[in-house]
Amino acid sequence: MKMLAEIAPGISLLTIRTTGVNLAEDMEAGRIDLAIGWLPHLKSGFFQRRLFVQEHVCMFRRGHPLDKKSALTKAEFEAADHVVVSAAGTGHASVDGSIEKLGVTRRAVLTVPHFVAVGHILATTDMIATVPERFARHCIEPFNLRYVRLPLKLPEIGVNMFWHSRFHKDPGNQWFRSLVFDRFSD
Repeated sequence: MKMLAEIAPGISLLTIRTTGVNLAEDMEAGRIDLAIGWLPHLKSGFFQRRLFVQEHVCMFRRGHPLDKKSALTKAEFEAADHVVVSAAGTGHASVDGSIEKLGVTRRAVLTVPHFVAVGHILATTDMIATVPERFARHCIEPFNLRYVRLPLKLPEIGVNMFWHSRFHKDPGNQWFRSLVFDRFSD
């Protein structure tokens, strides 16, 4: 928003949401111009452009029993209390399945529908969370958190921007896509 205020002070973003539910339908109808995220279900009828790739990490509060010099072990990961982000309609919903396929079990004591509250929850509890690394980087300072590599290998997260083919040549949409790509891509 800071960047938009500087470049285009009169612009308004009318819809920002954290779920992929009905996203394809809303984009086809022109109610949403651009989607950004790990959205593997947006395929036919959509263009996409890769912004970046990232890994999952394990995040917890500073001073947590797992906040130590040695690497996090699989046994420690399994024994910990987890806050799980379910993020319906996004690729994040597949993390549970990926972890289960590796034969790892988590003690999920809290499930939340999006990442918004995760920093607050971890800062005040002994729970841990499996989150995208860029999200973790932005939570460290404001919530006094720390993150470490997972003791398991999950698939990388490809974060793309998506737009419906009906709006591919729309000048405003092209301008906004270019702005987002220039600011957020690797």
